[in-house]
Amino acid sequence: MAPMGIRLSPLGVAVFCLLGLGVIYHLYAGVISTRLAAFSQRRTVDLRELLAVSLEAAIQGGVEVKNVREQNALEEKTKGKTKEGANEFLTLGDLRSHKKMFYLIKNTYPELTVNSEEHDSSVNEAAVWSRDIPADVLAKIEGGQEVPAESITVWIDPLDATQEYT
Repeated sequence: MAPMGIRLSPLGVAVFCLLGLGVIYHLYAGVISTRLAAFSQRRTVDLRELLAVSLEAAIQGGVEVKNVREQNALEEKTKGKTKEGANEFLTLGDLRSHKKMFYLIKNTYPELTVNSEEHDSSVNEAAVWSRDIPADVLAKIEGGQEVPAESITVWIDPLDATQEYT
């Protein structure tokens, strides 16, 4: 008996390839469309508005620090040692100030990168900016200076000099 081989139908191979392409398209369609949408909807940030929300965040953060100090409820913990060997403290004022500032900026501009010295795993606070720009900012800073959101990183140090605060 002569050896038998498998004979593939060209039509069957073509149908199999088309089905494979359909599956790949279905799996990656969401990823591709999301990336294309990101290019077409580049978000920009007005620097005057960012300055105004940053000022509001600093004021709200300062109010939190002051309230904690007035209530004498510091609840201080140590984060470790500094380069000089001194204890580095973390207080309730640090954390509350961090939450106010971080979430006000992040809720106003979710596409910005916001880094903070303090970290907590709390739930997102519902801090919302009123969109009021202080008069001195309006007078001194021109509006319309738009920059791409992905080029901005905001750094927060909620309470500098915690050792003196405690």
